[in-house]
Amino acid sequence: MSNFMRTQFPIAIFIICQFYIFFEFFIPIPGGPALTSLLGKWVVCVSNFALLLGALNLIRFHGKNIVKQTKNEWYHGAIILVSMTAMFVSGWFFKPLYTWLYANIYTGLNTALMCYVGFYFYSAMYKTFKVRNFESFITLFACITMLIANAPISGTVWGLADIGIWIANVPGSGAWRGFLMSAALGMFAVAIRAAMGLERAYTGGSD
Repeated sequence: MSNFMRTQFPIAIFIICQFYIFFEFFIPIPGGPALTSLLGKWVVCVSNFALLLGALNLIRFHGKNIVKQTKNEWYHGAIILVSMTAMFVSGWFFKPLYTWLYANIYTGLNTALMCYVGFYFYSAMYKTFKVRNFESFITLFACITMLIANAPISGTVWGLADIGIWIANVPGSGAWRGFLMSAALGMFAVAIRAAMGLERAYTGGSD
């Protein structure tokens, strides 16, 4: 494959689509919404192919470990492949079985995983948010208040639920909007770098 087809051609496609989507959002273009919808469908198709490629890579990786019976790894791969196959087959051919697996197994495992992450987060919060100054005290107070306000016990403590709602709606909402603005500016900077040909990771190159 020539260097043009491998690097410059994908960058040209990216630049054309990027600027078209950007200007079509602000400037009315005849037939623009239809073409934008078509590009969105192409993105969905490419995403599905990427999902299929990921599934095949998962099968290849764990299948190799199962065949070789890699120590402390092959049975994990067997569980993953059996679970993936069961969900895929039941989703296509046995809808009641799929619903039962999702409601009784997947949901329970997902809840257990979230609980594990929650305890890990609380442990990290305890180690990190030590009261060393006024700012750390405010952070610790907000975290504990929100934690208790979202628990059932908050209904028995007068005013605690209202304080939690105020923290979530006023300072929390403002901080979240600032985070979203920073993320949007970062994405815009990456798009500009890609349009200038400085971001070559998606073409297989390095910066």
